Amino acid sequence: MTHSHIHQDQASLNLSMDAKKQDPKQVKPSQTSKKSTIGRAIIQVPRHCKKRIEKFFHSLNDDPNKLLDYYNDWDNKIKPQSEQGRLNRWRFAFCTVHTPWLYSCLQYQDIENMHEWADYESLETNLSKSSGGMYKIKAEGIDNLHKLWSTTELFDLQALSSRSDWRKQRNKLTKKLNKLGLAKTSFAIEMLEPINCQVICIDRHMFKAFGWENVDDSSTHKQYEYFEDYWLDLSEEYKVPPAISRNLFWDIIQEKPNSMYWGEYLKEYVYTTRN
Repeated sequence: MTHSHIHQDQASLNLSMDAKKQDPKQVKPSQTSKKSTIGRAIIQVPRHCKKRIEKFFHSLNDDPNKLLDYYNDWDNKIKPQSEQGRLNRWRFAFCTVHTPWLYSCLQYQDIENMHEWADYESLETNLSKSSGGMYKIKAEGIDNLHKLWSTTELFDLQALSSRSDWRKQRNKLTKKLNKLGLAKTSFAIEMLEPINCQVICIDRHMFKAFGWENVDDSSTHKQYEYFEDYWLDLSEEYKVPPAISRNLFWDIIQEKPNSMYWGEYLKEYVYTTRN
């Protein structure tokens, strides 16, 4: 895929205002119903969004070298090679909550060398040094992560195989990890097991690509999994790991040639050699 093709793909991925007006309206939950998530209808992926997404998957065959580069970057650089690296992927996921990628990376650098027993006050102080923001909320979430890290088997992903297994484990982690949420829990899992994982991070960019009308509105859990299943089915059809295809797609939206513009900050030599 040439640089010009990437820009062509980017243009095709952008939703026009005219097309957005044709998207189906989302069903708002009742404010009084305790079963609001049950009463909300699943919003289907609109035809024009399917066309763009499926065109992307079909284009993966056009440049096998680019796909191979993504495999190598994610499996050898973004995937952690140590226990500290595994913990840091979760920390990095917290730093990315509602934060642009560069500020996330700079904020992460201020905590990557901290021990897992670092207390809340130390985390808050370090997280507040950068312009990443939300440092109190992030400190609270990472402090909870540290308390769970050595006392639970929740973080063991090695035995997972089926889509159902991955999803159940992701959902358990989401419930336990305060302040992280479904998308960012999935993002951490993508970084930890990019070749094997069967969940994906659906952030506001991905929701928009799926035709979700207002990306500031949260979806139901079932809606999230409906979009996730759609992506996983296509990844299976085209024999590409979902995390690889998802991040390649996301990078096209960002007009980036690969994931290392932020992945570079995770390379293990950084936190093993810095003072």
